[in-house]
Amino acid sequence: MKHRGQSSVLDSQLKLGFCDSPPWCFSKGSAKFLFIIFIVVAFGNALGSAQDSRKTAERVAHSFVAGEQAPVPEDGAVTDSFYVNKYFGFTFPLPQNWSEGFEEPPPSNTGYYVLSSLGPRGVVNATILISAVDLFFYPHAVNNSIGLLQEIKQNLNRGMKAESGPTEVRIANHPFARFDFRGAGLYHAHFATDIRCHVVSFVISTGDKQLLKKLVQDLNNIKFTEITAPICVKNYASGENVLHKVDPAMTGPKFTTVPVRVIIGTSGRVKQMHMIHAFPEQAKSIEDALMQWVFKPYTLDGNAVEVETGILFEFRPKEENPRGDK
Repeated sequence: MKHRGQSSVLDSQLKLGFCDSPPWCFSKGSAKFLFIIFIVVAFGNALGSAQDSRKTAERVAHSFVAGEQAPVPEDGAVTDSFYVNKYFGFTFPLPQNWSEGFEEPPPSNTGYYVLSSLGPRGVVNATILISAVDLFFYPHAVNNSIGLLQEIKQNLNRGMKAESGPTEVRIANHPFARFDFRGAGLYHAHFATDIRCHVVSFVISTGDKQLLKKLVQDLNNIKFTEITAPICVKNYASGENVLHKVDPAMTGPKFTTVPVRVIIGTSGRVKQMHMIHAFPEQAKSIEDALMQWVFKPYTLDGNAVEVETGILFEFRPKEENPRGDK
């Protein structure tokens, strides 16, 4: 089992490293650093996916991967001025003289990922936040990118004003939804697309309308690659599709939930499990249990194929230990 993620964005100083990390130093009196704070906190709240604050001693829940190794969403990284994410199959060249900001937090217990935060070196006059929402675990009835943007629009706080959208657009010859809004002297353009039962977002924020237009044009430099991935099916791990199961032992903090993405092979056995937000003992308990599960193989055109789905485990006392499926 491999542990993913090392820190939380809500740690001291939001891990921005003001003047400890040159790309994120700001001139005295500048308020531009609010870009990052606003985007991470406001969007985390709007999506209902703020980081789980439960702690045992000084431990924080993280992401774990077990079974056959394959890319997961948080594996994306900036290398040689390119953000590359093999799980979602895209590469984004950073604008000139831009770099990555704070270290990304672990995913939340509702499957919200901060994939990367980008901004210019020196004075920060714009930011781009790349994030993802796992639709298997999103707490509201949203099925796609335009539905997510519609919900964000409906739940804007009083300090924000919708300007346009959501509308369907194409970026880099790929279907996206776009929603524009503004507030506190900033303009925001939120682009979202559907990949592997996730909504992947690029959120551009700046106080300069002309710069906003340029950064929107820069999004057309995204390169999407064809990826070999299992078909994703919500709620497959339920009902008659589960031929044999073993519940994980109740361990770790009580009254916590652990979202798990699983890839089921053609034999009906779990090939990979991604415990998105778990304490170590919970991740080990789920791994031991899922290795014993047997599923009805998923078929497509009469042939057994791999399938990716989600299971939400709830850690409660034994007398009330239900498990929900996603």
